[in-house]
Amino acid sequence: MIKMRMLAREIEEFVTISKVSLASKNKHKKHLHLFMTHLTEVVGGKAEEIDLEKIYLLKDTRGEVITWRPIDSRIINSYLLSCYDKGYHYMASARDSLSSFFKYLERTYDFANPLRQERLNILEFKKDTGRRAALSKHDVLRFLNSLITHSDNLKQDLILFILLLSTGCRIGEAISLKVHQINFGEDTIRLDKTKSNKGRTLVLRSEFGALLRLYCQKQGLINEDSLFLNTDGYPITQNFVNDRYQNYLREAKIQTLPLYSLRHTFATLLYEQGVDFLILQQLMGHDNIGTTEGYVQSNSIRNSGITIEENTMMFKNIFKKYRSGG
Repeated sequence: MIKMRMLAREIEEFVTISKVSLASKNKHKKHLHLFMTHLTEVVGGKAEEIDLEKIYLLKDTRGEVITWRPIDSRIINSYLLSCYDKGYHYMASARDSLSSFFKYLERTYDFANPLRQERLNILEFKKDTGRRAALSKHDVLRFLNSLITHSDNLKQDLILFILLLSTGCRIGEAISLKVHQINFGEDTIRLDKTKSNKGRTLVLRSEFGALLRLYCQKQGLINEDSLFLNTDGYPITQNFVNDRYQNYLREAKIQTLPLYSLRHTFATLLYEQGVDFLILQQLMGHDNIGTTEGYVQSNSIRNSGITIEENTMMFKNIFKKYRSGG
């Protein structure tokens, strides 16, 4: 049987031989290259080295490699959910390109098509076209309760999701953080590489820097170490975080939302507290203030005027619980 080539080569071949219009070829090429970029963030390495048959590395208890597993529907779902911010029609277009590509691989190499196991129904997002999702204040409380109840790695999950909820940083920025970027005493984190290629500073909740210092000490992390590692000692991936997020949402009986909803939640809650758009723009790292306005306008009415004392108490109890080693 013919062996499948690296992803970049297969994309090039698929686009070349596809019997579709030039516009469709360009659409497929655009979506598939963006998907390839997403995969490099998930599995690491260079784009030209991505092998769809070697996505998941399985090791034994001694750290020895047992085998590799191919791409599956979870990564497809993760990518499509990451497209939610661009609207339903963009999601549908991306899925169409992925579907055509994986059917090509299935025909050519008898490769198991991951879309056949896909459970994400993007039609459910059609009614939300133009709306940016955010958790309400009640949802935040339910989500954190779900996390505390169901997490099998409570310390890491608390640090990660409170960081995302309380700073509005992008998921890619969070999972690539290293210890040396944190100023524990001033409660800040310096981001040197961002989506806009401009550095910016994350302002943390009061005392969160001290909590991060304690977390690093307990995990034995120093300087160049990544802040969030999996059980094999490698940085966690976006797919890993999305799986946890969806699980905690499901357990809290909250509708499925993309990871980006955490960033929208941060912007919306600050706006409701009276933070000016110009300040929000700086905190979010947006070049255009119109982008910032789009994050909050469609969500703010749901939470306006609501004050939930339990949310404040929840954060205080979380910090206390963490420090006590619970």
